[in-house]
Amino acid sequence: MTHEQLFNLIHMRPFRPVRLKSAGGRELTLTHPENIAYAGERTVALVLPGERWEILDINLIESIEGVNEPAPAESGDDAE
Repeated sequence: MTHEQLFNLIHMRPFRPVRLKSAGGRELTLTHPENIAYAGERTVALVLPGERWEILDINLIESIEGVNEPAPAESGDDAE
């Protein structure tokens, strides 16, 4: 995955939760776009449930799949 692909995924509206699958076999679920932060163009930090966090190399994300979790409510974006 590239930085640009991940950026576009995170900023897609409406946002839909996704599961990121890494080259090492880890699966990390991103439930809200505010739960991810960039650390340059190669690395991201993900905030996970249970007050956990992970740092992940973007180049090691092998696939992304949608998950059956409700999308977060958008606040303050009523005007389009």
